[in-house]
Amino acid sequence: MIRLRGWMLGAMVGMLSACGGIPPNIHTETGRSRTLDDRGGREARINAAARAQQDARMKLLRFAESLPAGNGNLVGDYMALNPVTAVKVRSLIYSARQYAARYYEDGTVEVDVGIDPEDILRVVRETQP
Repeated sequence: MIRLRGWMLGAMVGMLSACGGIPPNIHTETGRSRTLDDRGGREARINAAARAQQDARMKLLRFAESLPAGNGNLVGDYMALNPVTAVKVRSLIYSARQYAARYYEDGTVEVDVGIDPEDILRVVRETQP
């Protein structure tokens, strides 16, 4: 694994991956912090896993936007120019496969998601005029 700007990027063969982690505390509507020891701990863990997955996918999107897509442009440049490209790339990132989840005793959840970078570049090529 390669640590990049505070988050993990997997160096798996032919796959971009990102790790998202969420601390155990969540805030309720009343403003008080709730941990896994409180009633509703299972719900807190499920919410933490969903938020960790969202965090990992956002990190993966940021990295995907920095991929070189040819002609000296990045994937993010093409996404800014063509809304169809942006929607398709985001959709592809949203469907990225979750291949690992780690649950720690303190309630922290880390989720790894990954996608083949060739899929992203193929979408960019297909949506360009």
